[in-house]
Amino acid sequence: MKIVFDRNSSGAVWAARVAGLIALAGAAAAMLWISWGKWPDVLVDFGHELYIPWMLAEGKMLYRDLLNFRGPFSPYWNALWFVLFGPGLYTLVWVNLALLAIMMVVMHQVLRRVSSSFASFAACLVFILLFAFSQHAGIANYNYVCPYAHETTHAMLLSWVVLACLMKHVRSPKMAWPSLSGFLTGMVFLIKPEFFVALMAASAAALGLWAWRMRPGIALAARSIGAFIVTLLISPFAAFALLSTQLTWAEAGVGALGEWWYILNSRVSALSFFRTGMGIENPLVNLKAMLTAAGIYAYIFLSAAAPAMVFRRRQAVFLIAFMEVLIVLGSAGLFWENLFWFEVARPLPLLLILLFGWKLIELIRHREEKHQAAVILIVFSLALLAKMLLNTRIFHYGFVLAMPAVMVSVVAVFDWIPAAIKDKGGRPVIFYAAAFALFGVITIRYMDISEKRYALKSVPVGKCADRFLADRRGELVNLAVDWLNRNMKTHETLAVLPEGTMINYLTRRKNSSPIITVVPPDIVMFGESRILQLIREAPPTFIALVHRDDSEFGYRFFGLDYGQSIMHWLREEYRPVQLIGDLPFQDNRFGILIIERKDLYLPAAPADPPPIEPRRPLEKIEPL
Repeated sequence: MKIVFDRNSSGAVWAARVAGLIALAGAAAAMLWISWGKWPDVLVDFGHELYIPWMLAEGKMLYRDLLNFRGPFSPYWNALWFVLFGPGLYTLVWVNLALLAIMMVVMHQVLRRVSSSFASFAACLVFILLFAFSQHAGIANYNYVCPYAHETTHAMLLSWVVLACLMKHVRSPKMAWPSLSGFLTGMVFLIKPEFFVALMAASAAALGLWAWRMRPGIALAARSIGAFIVTLLISPFAAFALLSTQLTWAEAGVGALGEWWYILNSRVSALSFFRTGMGIENPLVNLKAMLTAAGIYAYIFLSAAAPAMVFRRRQAVFLIAFMEVLIVLGSAGLFWENLFWFEVARPLPLLLILLFGWKLIELIRHREEKHQAAVILIVFSLALLAKMLLNTRIFHYGFVLAMPAVMVSVVAVFDWIPAAIKDKGGRPVIFYAAAFALFGVITIRYMDISEKRYALKSVPVGKCADRFLADRRGELVNLAVDWLNRNMKTHETLAVLPEGTMINYLTRRKNSSPIITVVPPDIVMFGESRILQLIREAPPTFIALVHRDDSEFGYRFFGLDYGQSIMHWLREEYRPVQLIGDLPFQDNRFGILIIERKDLYLPAAPADPPPIEPRRPLEKIEPL
């Protein structure tokens, strides 16, 4: 008896879903194992993601006791878990892993509304391998486990939930969906401006297209839009009200606005770091790079789509598909160590513009729900690229800003384009082969880069729930932490300048001043004179001066190129007691200089002989 397998049967569909879930879980487990304990950077950014929640859990007040330019949601969210389970790196790790799992479920559901099961599976797999746990740059923190700012991952999770609600509203007139969308978008307002702007663009597209497609009538349309706007205002006003119970109205207003208060500061946007990141520092060079990369992609995909439309015989189709794979793999092998791999995401804005036009035309022609959902997703993804429009990248901020665009590109090449080829009578096998080969080599190459970065991390830092692996800088941080623990008294305080609150956290030493970091953006946003005044009003017992090169901001060294008045005051009021590694702020060599207040160890009165000698003469400690 001949057995016929029906791949569209309920059993086959269920089996495919289970297999896909197992594959995604296996990929996530493998990446988690490979990257375990290597997610944070030992000095840059992530220290304040631990220090600020710890201080809030201890009873300090954001914006009054802790100088912070971001919104209140993420710090207090993390502080909640420190209150419940105690401060610890892995307290946040487990919370972030839970949020990551939730985000993946919601993201899969959104992608499933605009594409096939296989394409949404492929997109989620690319996310796991390329974004969730990886380190593609020299500095860590650009992952979803220990992000440089929790605002980015929190905003991303909420954005996918908002998109899911907007797509629910596509088919349902219930007020719950625009209301929930508005409320969550208001929460994003408190978290990250670029995500709020992208969600507002997507929401405008969703509500506008819903009104055009469903013809709900003026009253129903007004109620939906009104529900969105009213609920949008709840979170910002609630945050202001809560903050104003402990702060002045002006302080509460600035705190509730978060980054919005500083984002329009022309001096901040003029810093080379942000101009380079956006690609407007050298616009013509970046435009040329974008068009070059776009030309390469166009050649690959057109050379796959054209024969897919022409050839029909099975043997010819599979032979050409095999040749496409060989060409892609061979080219990748020739340029495996080439820096071009860091340029692969540059054409994403152009691709999304083309996809937007295509799906909008499809929506106008067919008025189908899936095309409407696709337009909403594309609008969100394209708006999110505005911060890196001419310098779109997978690494660095691309782990959040470019991620939705990459998801859209995956579903486009694994579903939308092959489906269009098939509808025109072509054989999409050839296109599939080229797409598999191209996305495969890009993903594997970035995984290779990440593995090499993680291989450099072999130095254990911290203990128990705070233990993680760092690069060679971790050796000097360990020496600094050990020295401070041995020589600081319980009541004494510590500041780390210009950045390095990880040392505060690891030593469990508080900073008596509200200063968190003193890098160029802080100088521009808060003012050097204000920062100095805050330090002078509550001078820490010790200050650790940690080497940092800020050339990316256009200023190289603290105290020499920026923060000169702060360094001058430190020279007057503090004395060096311990040098670990090399003298900071001199060249490319790394080191930490610990200084202490002079006034604490002077004689009690002029008549008291003899003068008190420094209790710890300056000496240099080198790592083993």
